[in-house]
Formats: sequence, C-alpha cells, structure tokens
Amino acid sequence: MRVESSIPISFPFEIISANDRSALQPILNRMFKNSLASPFGGTPILGDEAGWGTEFFELHKSSIFMNLTESTQKSVLKSCSDANIEEAMFIEVAGMTFSSKMSLLAQNLNERELYCRFGADEAHHFRQLQMVLGELNLKKAYQSSFLKFLGNLIQTESRVPLILLIQVLLEGWGIHYYSTLSENTSYSEVKKIFNSIVADEASHHGSGIILFREALTNPNEEIRMAEAVGELLSMVRLGPAGILTHLYKANGGMTLNEISHFLDEVNFQEKINRDLEILKHLLTKAKAIRIIEKLERQGLFSIPSVRGCASLLSNLLGVS
Repeated sequence: MRVESSIPISFPFEIISANDRSALQPILNRMFKNSLASPFGGTPILGDEAGWGTEFFELHKSSIFMNLTESTQKSVLKSCSDANIEEAMFIEVAGMTFSSKMSLLAQNLNERELYCRFGADEAHHFRQLQMVLGELNLKKAYQSSFLKFLGNLIQTESRVPLILLIQVLLEGWGIHYYSTLSENTSYSEVKKIFNSIVADEASHHGSGIILFREALTNPNEEIRMAEAVGELLSMVRLGPAGILTHLYKANGGMTLNEISHFLDEVNFQEKINRDLEILKHLLTKAKAIRIIEKLERQGLFSIPSVRGCASLLSNLLGVS
C-alpha cells in the first residue's frame, strides 16, 4: 500500500538524458571543477579496466568463471565492476530528488537547510562518480528491481517513512557498502572518491536516526514502512543476483544445478547473513522495534536455502 505525496514528483530517473547538453553544462562543469583539489580532465578513471578484481566478487571460487576464456573473464569483471558504479550513480540521482522533496516537507528551517545541503552533497557525489565511469545509460535504471523500488519510494512516500527507508536504512547501508568498495579497489583516485562519499553519508544517516526517533508515526505509515523494508529484505535474500546475471550471460546460460553450485561455491549464505544483520542493526539504532518484530515473524531475517535461492534466481533469469 502506498500514499501519493501532496508534492508532485516525477520518477527520479526520468530526468536523466545521455544527450543533455544544455546551456547550463559549462556552468555546472565549472562549479564542479572549482570544488575539486585538482580539475577533472573528462576521461573516465577506469576506462576499459575493472575497478575490482575476482576476489572482491568471489568469482575466483566459481568453477564456471575459472573455466571461461581470459578475455571473457575480463569482460565479466568489467561488467560487475561497472555495475557497482552505475548503481551508485543512480542512487545519487535518486538522492537529489529525495533531498528536494524532503526540503519542501521540512518542519523547520534547520531541517530545510539540512536537506538543501544533502542535495548539494548528492550532486557532488554524482559528478565524482561520473569521473570514474562516464555517462549513465538511463535504460539500466528500469532493468533493476532495486532502482525501481527506490524510485517509487521517493516518488510516492511521505516524510517519516522516507526518513527511515532512505536515511536510516539506505544511507546507513551505503556507509558499509561504499567503505567496502573503497577498501578493495586498487585505484587510489577511486578510493579517495568513495572515502569522501562515506564521510557525507555518515552525516546523512546520523541525522536520519535523530529525525526518525523524534517522529510520530501513524498506523498506516507503520504498515507501509514494514512492507517496504520487507521488500528490501527479500531483495537482499536473493544474494549475488547481479554477479550471477553477468556470469550467466557470459557462459551462455546455466542450469538450476549450476546456479545452486555457484551459490554454494561463493558462500552466499554467509554474505546474506552479514547483510541482513547490518539492516537489522540499522533498524535497531532507529528504535524501529515493532517493524523488526513483524519482519522476524515473517521469516525475512532468516537465511534462505541454497536450492530455494537458486530456484528464485533461475526464475528471474528465465531458466527453463
């Protein structure tokens, strides 16, 4: 169940256009360069290389990946690596829309200033990530169930649920995720960019904890928050769906047994358990105890079986 916001908001990713070269571009470029210690020359940092290696994606444990040709392995790594940056860029685009909406929904001047500053951070993060990868392909936002979920939340939800879902959970998750990306890349410039983003995300997340603890929620909002968090947990419980998709395409398909074997090889249950614990910890910090209890009763903090997860992923991939 969703409620329409009283503020008309378009789907966050509709605003992106690869051909957007308006008269504002030179001004925006100048503003961004002025905010950097060294100016951006316009050539993506990663170029044709992958920003993370086989160990980061745990593909070195996969027998199917290791049996691919060297050039195909390189292509899979590049696809997985680019997907990390692309998703982060789309999240920053969504963050600009979120900040704009929340500044209008703010209940006092301090809160409005807070979200205006958030918006500036998100715009800066987007430009930083553009330095790493280059332009975004809009179509990819509509191919991702997570990004569609995120976009719909920002477009339709009200103030308090957005504080929990975006600032507490997704910004809090971002601190862990971006820190991992920073720690495991061999590119010093990419490491510096993600460290900078993590510092900002900490402020975004911390203020969300404060605002949510102070907020009064109504029963309808609690229902919607639990539904949305449940949907997020269901996506997390699918495990390495993105990595598997790239491997599946490179291998020319995989059987249900091969998908099960891949999940077993990469210890997907261990990662899922770690990710679910992070999200549960973030909800606990926000004192969203009733939501945790409801989701625990639904079994959404439990770790799925290898075969069960493989069956779900097989359906998503269209395995017959």
